Amino acid sequence: MLKRLHAVRSASRAPAVCLAAALLLAAGLIAGGPALPAQAASVSSCAASPSHANCDGVLPGGACTTGTYYVVDSSPLRYWQTGQTSYSYGYIQLWWSNKCQTNWSRLVISVSGSWNVEPYVSTTAETLGSPPYSDVRPGAYVSYMLYAPGVKACANGEAFNDANTADYLATAGQYTPC
Repeated sequence: MLKRLHAVRSASRAPAVCLAAALLLAAGLIAGGPALPAQAASVSSCAASPSHANCDGVLPGGACTTGTYYVVDSSPLRYWQTGQTSYSYGYIQLWWSNKCQTNWSRLVISVSGSWNVEPYVSTTAETLGSPPYSDVRPGAYVSYMLYAPGVKACANGEAFNDANTADYLATAGQYTPC
């Protein structure tokens, strides 16, 4: 089962407090999730010299999505309140790039409304999340890439609304449990 991790809310209520919390979270000084690695210079540097330093924390695209890149595994979203699973709600995908030697997750939400979306990619040793996707419409949202040559990975994701009346989640991957 996925641990529910809510997206950072609007910073308009208390800008200084929210900014301080965001900086501490990014620095890994607040519990609740792993700190993101330092941002690589670009997707091009990841493609030119794949490594944790050059690829972890970079959004997929550009040179990492040319050549061979593909969906490794896919799973439909499950509506938390009823337990029903359906691709009509959306799905999670685990992606792989041969060029960059990276995995990432892609969460697609198909249900109408406004959503907070959280895709994650993980190995048994590391987890990377995504940029904050708050108050977004149905669509596709990706996590950061995680350098993982020869390592099994999983994609996890959740979409929930602010009223907590709807919650969809899924896991797909190469090891159990993801």
